[in-house]
Amino acid sequence: IISTTYFAVAQTDARPILTGELFKINKDKLTVVALDNYRMALREESAAVSSEEEELSFIVPGKNIYEFSKLLSDEEKPVKAELTKKHIILSVGNIIFFSRLLEGEFFDYKKAIPSQNKIFARIETYSFIESVERASLLLDDKLVTPLKCNFVGNTLNVSCSTQYGRVDDNISIEKDGDDIEIGFNNRYLLDALKACRDELITVSLSSPLMSMVIKPAVKKEGSDYLYLVLPMRLKD
Repeated sequence: IISTTYFAVAQTDARPILTGELFKINKDKLTVVALDNYRMALREESAAVSSEEEELSFIVPGKNIYEFSKLLSDEEKPVKAELTKKHIILSVGNIIFFSRLLEGEFFDYKKAIPSQNKIFARIETYSFIESVERASLLLDDKLVTPLKCNFVGNTLNVSCSTQYGRVDDNISIEKDGDDIEIGFNNRYLLDALKACRDELITVSLSSPLMSMVIKPAVKKEGSDYLYLVLPMRLKD
């Protein structure tokens, strides 16, 4: 959960509350949300929590919870969490991890999720990642050149043109809805794609200025995720 959401935690203190990850408990369901000004990561897991409180929410500094995740092994051991008003104590096996909590209201993330998307594309995750990585070889982070994604028919064309050259890559997709051309920061797009754990994903869009939603093409029972990536404006 942490490894597939941490990438969206804000890295600057402009809005301190967004440097943390929101943990929401509703009975046995755990929801974890991270977001900054450019992307959002949301994971939901059912039957993941046993808690004395039916409903609970708290915000843990992203860097702290990420460091804790590095201490965890691949074994399915339960993690015990004890909460005070200002701190959380996490323990598993012989490890005891202590962290402060962030105080304040987290962003209403549900309002950020587009509800009017009418363009849907089913894409092979690894092919999309490979295509973005190839194009990224020509991009300079200092110049922030957008990566262009052109959804035409049942083809996704990924392209960019810089002083180092030009990349023009095509991927086969299954699309419902109109054609659309949209630009992205390559790193933000790549972070979201690499966090997906499915061979096939569904992306949904509405316009070149609205966030792209990434979800699993086949939803698993008891487990779900959703990623948002904000677009970059393309020059005419």
